[in-house]
Amino acid sequence: MVHLCQACDEPATRRCSGCKIPAAWYCSEKCQRHRWPLHIFECNPTKPINTAYHLARAVYQDRFPEDPQTSLDYGFKRAFTVENQSKLLGLYIGLILYIKVEPKTIHRWRLKGTMAEEIKSAFEKLPQSNRGSYYPWFLQNQWVINLELTPPTNPVDETLLRAWQYAGGLPTSTREEMDAVKASWPKHKQECFFFCTLLLSSWHPSPEQAAWLNFSFCTCRDEYSETPLAQLYQRLIALSSFDKIYMAYKSSELIALFDCKGLKHDQEQIHHLDDVLARSPYMHKSVWDLKQHVVLEDGCMIPSIAVNYVKLHEAAIGGRLFEYVGGFVKLKKKLKHLMKNPYLLPQATSSSGPAIMLHCEA
Repeated sequence: MVHLCQACDEPATRRCSGCKIPAAWYCSEKCQRHRWPLHIFECNPTKPINTAYHLARAVYQDRFPEDPQTSLDYGFKRAFTVENQSKLLGLYIGLILYIKVEPKTIHRWRLKGTMAEEIKSAFEKLPQSNRGSYYPWFLQNQWVINLELTPPTNPVDETLLRAWQYAGGLPTSTREEMDAVKASWPKHKQECFFFCTLLLSSWHPSPEQAAWLNFSFCTCRDEYSETPLAQLYQRLIALSSFDKIYMAYKSSELIALFDCKGLKHDQEQIHHLDDVLARSPYMHKSVWDLKQHVVLEDGCMIPSIAVNYVKLHEAAIGGRLFEYVGGFVKLKKKLKHLMKNPYLLPQATSSSGPAIMLHCEA
């Protein structure tokens, strides 16, 4: 049997000696070391893992850290805004992926309290043309990492201001004024504003955020296929007012709004989009909650080659889960009673959201 390297997909002859995971094969020590920041979470889950490895995993996944302590240790909590957090992540991507600073080294810097100086030293060794755009930003915002420096008072970044104006806010509003107004909004309006802010920042929701479910990113095959869906929503933002999107969201009529704005063909290319949006934000089929749980546990999305999520859900509520899953993977018979649904449910459920008619004017 030919094994493939976890890092580069080339034929592999080395296997991790520290664990029993079948897929932990590598073609070289270089690839094994490169993959270690991700593999460490699989290799020995009972061993304490410092936050530098959580940071490295976030870097490899190109996402903000999910672990709260990691966000605190490496400045994401202090960064205040999505724009600053994005630039901070970009700085760490350069540090870890391109300058090749290992997590254990970053951990040591943090414990010594020399993070800011060490980061500057690492980037200053590069030619100025190779330092990227995030390093100059860091030089102007060292307070994000250096706790001895005083951060500015609740800055309003350009992205937040753009989202605020898109939602009808005044361009002269302070951060405190924005927060006060948003606090008075209904829950679903706050959710919609957060989602629009992400999109206007050229980001989209990650699995730990409610918007990942509510706006149907859970239906995407993997993190790469989330991009077309994000682009579809960005086009909707360009064609619709915030109030229109909010009203469609809270009335479970986003599909109708897509169609109304001439995006029917595009939204139909996203598999199962209507399955989620027809009920969101009030309810979801439990299969999407299951997928979110699995993704959060694994730290990444593993594409499903054969399984149709909607059919999987139908099998579960129809009491045929063991038989359906058994058609794809070999199951032990002792699992059958665990996969039996004692509370069979009807195939169709209706949305509990308010019945609000969507009109198609601009």
